[in-house]
Amino acid sequence: MRHYITFLSLVTFLFFGINSISAQDNNELSPNTSISEDVKLKSESLRSMLNLNEKQLYSVMQVLEITEPKKAKISTATYQDKYQRKKDLQSVLDYESSRLEIILSESQFNLYKELLIKGQ
Repeated sequence: MRHYITFLSLVTFLFFGINSISAQDNNELSPNTSISEDVKLKSESLRSMLNLNEKQLYSVMQVLEITEPKKAKISTATYQDKYQRKKDLQSVLDYESSRLEIILSESQFNLYKELLIKGQ
């Protein structure tokens, strides 16, 4: 009888252990999925506002795929110094802006800056 109880306890622990690992894996995938959805939404909104062609849209998506996870990491991180958070976020925004300046035409980039200022 004791062996059955031990066996059932072991099976129960394995069952709950596997479920908790599975739940952790799902939580880790959710932010990435959310970020890729954000990238698509932001790219499409920029496409409609700035009249991007396919090549520009692809390049903008590549830039956003780099910067959006960094922005998300900065926004969820716990900083002791608020100035450091602002500094880190500004460096990501500067990188994004410099890359978009290369991709977009001058008129598109000026419109992007205006939209960015209005959004703040």
